[in-house]
Amino acid sequence: YPAGMGYGDVRLAAFVGLIAGFPGAIWTLFGGIVLGGATAVALVVRHGKRALKRYIAFAPFLVIAALVMLLFGDAVVSWYLAS
Repeated sequence: YPAGMGYGDVRLAAFVGLIAGFPGAIWTLFGGIVLGGATAVALVVRHGKRALKRYIAFAPFLVIAALVMLLFGDAVVSWYLAS
């Protein structure tokens, strides 16, 4: 979406917040941002300036991060806080 996050992303984030709870929702959003950012950097490295004109959907990264947090949340948080 050219202007930023779409309403579907906001609704998905709200749903993830209901499912994961307060700390899990924050970690899920953080994970989605990291995954999306890493993908954006990889696209720029691979395709150069052409990649800057592309739009990347945020929902797939949010879903992946939510699944990781729901399945391995305690281990991920413990690993992150230990390092």
